[in-house]
Amino acid sequence: MHMGKTTGCVMVVAVVGLLNGCVQNAARPVNQSLVPVKTIMQDLDGYASREFTPATLPDQVQKTVVNADSQAVGFHRLVLDMTTSSTQNGGTGVSHYTSHGVYQNEGNGFVRGVTTLSSNGIQTMVELDLTYRNIYYVRGQSLSLTAANANRISESQVISHFDTPAAGHELHFSYDAGYVGQTRNFIHNETSCVFGRSFEASEINPKILGTARELDCQYSNLNGVVISKDHKVYLDKYGFAIVLGRENSAANIAFTVADFKVE
Repeated sequence: MHMGKTTGCVMVVAVVGLLNGCVQNAARPVNQSLVPVKTIMQDLDGYASREFTPATLPDQVQKTVVNADSQAVGFHRLVLDMTTSSTQNGGTGVSHYTSHGVYQNEGNGFVRGVTTLSSNGIQTMVELDLTYRNIYYVRGQSLSLTAANANRISESQVISHFDTPAAGHELHFSYDAGYVGQTRNFIHNETSCVFGRSFEASEINPKILGTARELDCQYSNLNGVVISKDHKVYLDKYGFAIVLGRENSAANIAFTVADFKVE
């Protein structure tokens, strides 16, 4: 989701920005058993379906979203393949990756995502998350496929402001983040987004139907400092956002939709 050590993601920093986001700036982890990556990968779908549903969220977070939005996204299952180019700030080299994301409708705008990142055809990382329409990230975990244990699950613990796309031109999400099992010392974060022009979604990929709207988001830490910016498009027919560009202190990242399927 956008989650972090000091840079904003509880993930391997060099790879995190290439995926679909994470809960920002979680506080330091409490005592919590580490789960072996090998164990998760033996039943990845089963693990995701248990750990990344609305029922796993803190009650206040779940109720805030459910009370704000009674509409589900416009699909049962969505598969999104993307190609990615990442240019490290201060460097000249460009890294190329592919990602394969599978997204499941969880009701009330909630979406469960499992995204696999690959380089040269070799899988390197898996990101698990629960989002609101892929605009706001409320729960996330990353698995480096070269590590013994997965990173801890980070999530929104308390939401203080929550806008839906029906709110109008500007959206704002204000929340405190922490690790699962944490009871205090949460870290405050802000997400602010602005809708832009509307256009035919087929411009992004011929398989995408309906209209799309530009959606530019920025993510701020507890000090109000912007730590990352996303250029997204919101697909009106599907009620789902796709990131096409990302800027942070480490890199500039461009995403291209290679394939798009809905069920």
